[in-house]
Amino acid sequence: MNAEQEILVKRLIEAGLDTRRFLKLNAEKAAFETDWQHHLYTPEELEGYSYWGICGKDGLVLCDADKVSMDTILRQLLPPTFEVRSPRRGLAHFYIVVEGGPVENKVLFLDGEAEGCGEIRAQNYYLVAPGTTIRYRDLRTSEPKTGTYTVTQNKPFAKMWYEDFSAMIEPYLGSNAKQPITFEQMRKGVPKGTRHAQGIKFANYLVGIQRFQYATALYELQRWNKLCTPPMDETDLERMARNAVAYIAKQRKRKRKDNSEQKFIEKVNKL
Repeated sequence: MNAEQEILVKRLIEAGLDTRRFLKLNAEKAAFETDWQHHLYTPEELEGYSYWGICGKDGLVLCDADKVSMDTILRQLLPPTFEVRSPRRGLAHFYIVVEGGPVENKVLFLDGEAEGCGEIRAQNYYLVAPGTTIRYRDLRTSEPKTGTYTVTQNKPFAKMWYEDFSAMIEPYLGSNAKQPITFEQMRKGVPKGTRHAQGIKFANYLVGIQRFQYATALYELQRWNKLCTPPMDETDLERMARNAVAYIAKQRKRKRKDNSEQKFIEKVNKL
């Protein structure tokens, strides 16, 4: 582990959180392995591997700001907590422990804006861990660069009750607080800031509810992606389709054990 990774691991242990929550990324911060949610690593198992992601789950909630305005809002709303800065935007990731209920993954919006400006990553969604250096393109010039995620506030993870956290973010969940992917979004596409989260939901819908195989699901994702502004990279779509196939296969296997098709459908629809 490098120094930044050691800081994070110590804070996880201090908060009483399971450290088996890391995943392997590539140099562009995408998950390196298909179905990564089902084989997370401990820090010791990642020794010598350079690109770390950290998964929100089991009480750890990761708050990601994509715009300066949302960074400012989260900084005002959240108690002082552990912070990591992303190299591309220079904005914060806030680490929170939420007790008393499971927080759902959400996109954060500002009033009057259709484009998301942040995310809550709490249930098997990840962020890049501090100490990881990635390749990216400059937002203004598109120039290729590299940068490292760094700890900017080495504080204990703040703790919040579920009710307080939910009330705090509710004004920033847009017009539909449940944020399911709708048929209108499937038909028209979605703007930057919501594409990734909705793309994952759409992939799970195609495989889990429509029962499409990988190739057909990927074709539908490609069709939908052309309507998004701007479209995502082809590699992102392929990864979403692969992960959906692997995830749904595991869910179906579990479903057969309790023989509850309705529960399975309800779970997919909540993604």
